[in-house]
Amino acid sequence: MTGTTLRIDEAAWRTSLDRVRDATPGLVPVAKGNGYGFGLPRLAAEATRLGADTIAVGTPGELDAVADRFPGTIVVLTPWPGAIADDGVRSLTAVPPDEHDPAAARLHHTLRHLGWKPPKDAAGFAAGQPKFNFWLPLKGRSADDVLKGMNQLWRRNIKKAAKLGVEVSEGGPDDLGEFHRIYVETAERDGFTPRALSYFQNMCPSPETTPISA
Repeated sequence: MTGTTLRIDEAAWRTSLDRVRDATPGLVPVAKGNGYGFGLPRLAAEATRLGADTIAVGTPGELDAVADRFPGTIVVLTPWPGAIADDGVRSLTAVPPDEHDPAAARLHHTLRHLGWKPPKDAAGFAAGQPKFNFWLPLKGRSADDVLKGMNQLWRRNIKKAAKLGVEVSEGGPDDLGEFHRIYVETAERDGFTPRALSYFQNMCPSPETTPISA
């Protein structure tokens, strides 16, 4: 994959950032998309260096990329619907789920009985298995309708991929090596920390499991 490489004078760049910070009390740095070419983790680390107490990201999906590099408050610029937009809701655990899975509840009860300890709420955005998940309802919706609900960057990338002839195919354990290679390449380009190959191998241990998409 090819692209444009931009090289900057790091010392001059940081001097410029420091100047803006000093001239703008209460400044809230913004890190979204691909981090304006710098990568979200790097911008989050720079915001920490600047002494900012708040940083803004574009979408909820960008939280993972900055959470480990920024200890302060993280604001999501994209409006969150439903209960998450309620000022009275202070954590995801306070949001009532749209559905309850009886099988999952039974499994949770069994594991707790065997001594399993569920992760703390704050670990939901950690590097391990995510605790908080969402499903996008697609039944009865057209492709155009689904696209309208996405942010501008996602819509642009999806349309660009379609024009370039990118195809989505189902694979299995034998395809994990190639899947992971592309995944790591994407992580390097977009500035997020990739999971190890072993993580996906544990999720897809046999041909009988749900196929992966790449």
